[in-house]
Amino acid sequence: MGEKLTEKEEEDVRHLVDVATEHQYILDSSLAQRFLLARKGDRESAFDLFKEYILRFGEERLLHINPEDPRVNEELLSGKYCIPGATANDGTSIVIFRAKLHVKCSNKEELHVCLQAIFFCLSFVLSTVSAQRNGVTFIFDMTKLGIKNVDTSLMKTMLTLLKNAFPGRLAIAYMFNSPRWFRTITTLLRPFIKRKMMDRVKFIKKLTDEVNPEELPEFVGGKRPHDTHKRMQYIISSFTMLSKYNLSHKSIKANPHVASQLTLRAQGLQGRSKTQQKQPSQPPTVTTTTATATTSTTSTTSTPEKSAPQKTPIHLQQRRLRSHAAIRQRQQTTLQQQQQQQQQ
Repeated sequence: MGEKLTEKEEEDVRHLVDVATEHQYILDSSLAQRFLLARKGDRESAFDLFKEYILRFGEERLLHINPEDPRVNEELLSGKYCIPGATANDGTSIVIFRAKLHVKCSNKEELHVCLQAIFFCLSFVLSTVSAQRNGVTFIFDMTKLGIKNVDTSLMKTMLTLLKNAFPGRLAIAYMFNSPRWFRTITTLLRPFIKRKMMDRVKFIKKLTDEVNPEELPEFVGGKRPHDTHKRMQYIISSFTMLSKYNLSHKSIKANPHVASQLTLRAQGLQGRSKTQQKQPSQPPTVTTTTATATTSTTSTTSTPEKSAPQKTPIHLQQRRLRSHAAIRQRQQTTLQQQQQQQQQ
């Protein structure tokens, strides 16, 4: 089983897309494939994971990650994140986080930027069928780790999202070359993380026992020359390949109930029960009947203007589409030029 899906897996992907459509979601087949393989072909579990992904990643504002955002771009090029393009002995893809280069996030915005960088890297690694099927090995390089580098909030949030909502399998997380005092801090995280997830965290002093030295960068004891900054620049320039693996904006807005939930949470209006009880308007792309706990509406049902969410003007939507198209064209041109230079 390599880079292609089996006939049964292809059938399961189509089924998952159809189920999502029945529930008023727009789910791309490539993204559906990730949810399905993350749950080892279990259709029901895959759809449950999809719904959790929308809600949990929506709350963390991680559904749309743009590596060209100045803050995210700076974070990705900081040297913390390493994607060597290698695999461990068990066939899982490798992602390395250099903890000594990280300083504990001082506020929620800094935490948000770090989470965007981490899940961007994971999405890139999971862009192949073999990686989606085998999973990811996450290596935390804790060489020369200090107290200022320990970020329990980042670790707790990341591991929770990976376990409960991310369309990808975390095979194992290696805590490489960690100081003794760090294990004490790790015990503080156990009450907040499921035991099955904590069982996947392993403390080791020598990575070469788990991964071929030829596959590891030199800074973690391997023999593979690796320019972290140059490699990440290449990944960012080719990030258009990830677009089919990201949840589109329509996938959220297609379901008015989910859209209203995310809007209310983002605006801090959870406590206003009257606002929560209002029925959101039907998006123009949805033509089937939408049922709620107490009412049933169709796309032809009129909704009072005051209960409808604010819509983006048409001319602004068109401007955004043109801007995105121009960005993608530039990125594709850059990628082609880099490939030509490598061939030469």
